[in-house]
Amino acid sequence: MPDTSLRIHGSTFTNLTKLSEGCNNRCFRARGANGDVLIKHYFHSPSEIRDRLDAEYSMLSFLHENGITNVPKPLLKDDHAHTGVYGFIQGTPVQNGTVSEDDVIALAELLQKMYDLRIKNSALNLPFASDACFTLREYAMKTEKYLHSLCQLDPSDRITAEIIAFVSHDIIPYFLTLHAQCMADPILYDSILDTQYYAISPSDHGFHNSIRSVDGTLYFVDFEYSGWDDPAKMICDPLLQPEIPVPEQFHSLFIRKIKTILDVMPVHPDRLHYIYSILSIKWCCTTLTGFLPVQESRRAFSGNPPDTERKEYQLAISRKLFDRSKYHFKHKYITNLISRVF
Repeated sequence: MPDTSLRIHGSTFTNLTKLSEGCNNRCFRARGANGDVLIKHYFHSPSEIRDRLDAEYSMLSFLHENGITNVPKPLLKDDHAHTGVYGFIQGTPVQNGTVSEDDVIALAELLQKMYDLRIKNSALNLPFASDACFTLREYAMKTEKYLHSLCQLDPSDRITAEIIAFVSHDIIPYFLTLHAQCMADPILYDSILDTQYYAISPSDHGFHNSIRSVDGTLYFVDFEYSGWDDPAKMICDPLLQPEIPVPEQFHSLFIRKIKTILDVMPVHPDRLHYIYSILSIKWCCTTLTGFLPVQESRRAFSGNPPDTERKEYQLAISRKLFDRSKYHFKHKYITNLISRVF
């Protein structure tokens, strides 16, 4: 991609300035005919089935068409070049420790509005979210796959060897105990969520993917993983997300604000408890997947070289998440939280 100008479908963009990188793409600020834009060049690999550009662009188009505007506005896309052009949001990323009550309400309102849009005919054209699951078995199998991948890492350096030991000696025995409890009720384990309850979800939502604009509006960005998903996952993920989760003092507020979703979806206490618990283990794994070869390729593409200090930080975060996961599982955190609120 040129450093100074770019032409996409007859439109010329100039003054390209490289922005801080994500983990999967390269981002540039540029000047278009009607003002500044964000140009996003997506990582693409023949081994990946998911089209990140199509998932994000189609979801953002759908949301804007239905009146949700505190998300990036899609302007152009070039499928061949794996490039999307979006309205530029002037603002600053939300930082850990700065999430307010109003921010939590804004996130809950976005999820509520998206859930309400599931009945739109045009929503049928949206893809499934990345890692979408609709049975407990699927949640468990996907998490088992993450665990297996981490165990296949090459223990050629100290930090990678520590990760393999942590996964093998701590996470896997705990996961097997949790999984056995899930399978103890085979009807619940294989029960398929009815399609009428499916959610339209950002799927990687939370304050780690948000920008506070100059006028104070909170914008939610990064819809590469978005699509149809289980509403239980949509509710649990922002509480579990490791970078900037919903602060624990606002968990009750968040649950109250998505009450209408809970009123619609079938809330089986054990199902929600197991989904929350399995997802908490998945987040432990996701924090470590930066060590996998495909993730290293994405980081190299986006301009982030291997970093031992980053890896040590990721392992420390994963250990912290693991301790929280065990505590929340023991005390049935999510079901007790909902029962207290309602």
